[in-house]
Amino acid sequence: MKKIVLVFLLFGGLAMAEPRSRERVIQLSSPVSDALRTRSARRALKTIAADVEKSAEEGKYPQPGSFPAWLQVAQHKAEDPWGSYYYIELGPESFTVGSPGPDARRATDDDLRWTGRLTPQQQAARTEPGVLVVDHQPAPPPSSAGRSARTKASEAAQRQ
Repeated sequence: MKKIVLVFLLFGGLAMAEPRSRERVIQLSSPVSDALRTRSARRALKTIAADVEKSAEEGKYPQPGSFPAWLQVAQHKAEDPWGSYYYIELGPESFTVGSPGPDARRATDDDLRWTGRLTPQQQAARTEPGVLVVDHQPAPPPSSAGRSARTKASEAAQRQ
């Protein structure tokens, strides 16, 4: 690990000293930084999965729609090293926490995922009271479907 950091600092210093070499240094250091980000995301997924299991045992099972908020309450970063939100998928006897990976799109080959098994008690916790359901997703942009009839009528009158 120390060698990787030393090489990274060396390339960074070279890039700062010679601006023309900056693009080349970035290209060369890209695999190293991607490897460090991947390692960091895998470690975070493992820790998050352990906390999901512990939370389920306490009767507070996170839901997909509020998973970023649950992560913040559990004192985890809600975003992966590439800036995308971690996600959770629920199965009948298991759950999967994941990161969309470098391309920031789910269900692609570069996704990072960690699957955990649930005990029957943990499975029951999903439907019991006390499940943390907090939806902090941003509101969708306004569309014509959401406008009131009065607004539509006034727009039609203005067009005439």
